[in-house]
Amino acid sequence: MQKPSETNIDGMRSWIWRKIDITLPDTWEMLRFAADEDEGSCGFADETGFRFFLYWQRRKKQPDFDRDARRFLKRHLPGGQVIEAPVNGWFGWEEKDETRTIRQFAKHFPTEGLVLTAVFRTPPRKPLPEQSILASIAPREPAADNQIPWKIRDFTCLVPADQPLHEGTFETGKTKLVFRANPKKEPVYTFQKWALVNEWMPARDLERWIKRQIPAAYKLTAIKRAEWQDHTYISLTASARHRWFPFRHHPKRYFEMVAWICPEDDCLYAASQQVFSPQGNWSQPMELPLQCCSRGPQISL
Repeated sequence: MQKPSETNIDGMRSWIWRKIDITLPDTWEMLRFAADEDEGSCGFADETGFRFFLYWQRRKKQPDFDRDARRFLKRHLPGGQVIEAPVNGWFGWEEKDETRTIRQFAKHFPTEGLVLTAVFRTPPRKPLPEQSILASIAPREPAADNQIPWKIRDFTCLVPADQPLHEGTFETGKTKLVFRANPKKEPVYTFQKWALVNEWMPARDLERWIKRQIPAAYKLTAIKRAEWQDHTYISLTASARHRWFPFRHHPKRYFEMVAWICPEDDCLYAASQQVFSPQGNWSQPMELPLQCCSRGPQISL
């Protein structure tokens, strides 16, 4: 019987993914993810390969982890062993070979009806801060305004709790998250962060860039520029008639967007929403906070 290994690694960074808080080493990048709210996983890697996976599954009743683990090990991994997990009730097992050690820990969260499984892949002489990571993992409840934060490295946004992640892009210099409950209907909420602005937009013409983000068939209705401390941001609105109701006072689609370049990290941040109004008007402001630095603007169009 063994305990999870513990190693002090400087530079840990907090993430919030699928309403789950977790703190991981700063050098790890997310290279795989699933958008499904009920069952899925995300994987993190460094220069040696994948180091950590987090799995989630909706389960109202707590599984018999000990029985399931022993059955799995007996059938598939005869050399594996059940291990002791002294961190907040996490149950685990371990498998070793010459190239790596795999340690898996599972825990049931009854309030959320959720089973979370953390899998560590450890190459030789590359220990992991397992106890710190396990202690940091916890489901997050919606805030009083029914919004959920998502945090991917230093990219943070707030999203209505009933809008799941629809798609995501994680590339060098670009992060983009799209949230929508129905893949064919509004609303659609989009958050973006672009680095290396001088490389792909040397003129730094933010107004031109934001106008190019207006979806096809939408017409610009308003655009404004404003200041927040040392941040200058541009916001716009556009609208489109419903194709089956081209007349006045019939259903409309609306697009709102705000963008700015943060002077602290020199990255472009943008938040937008597309909504459908059956009455043909839209007066509700956009409340989609997107955080850059401590001095960044609080967005409300």
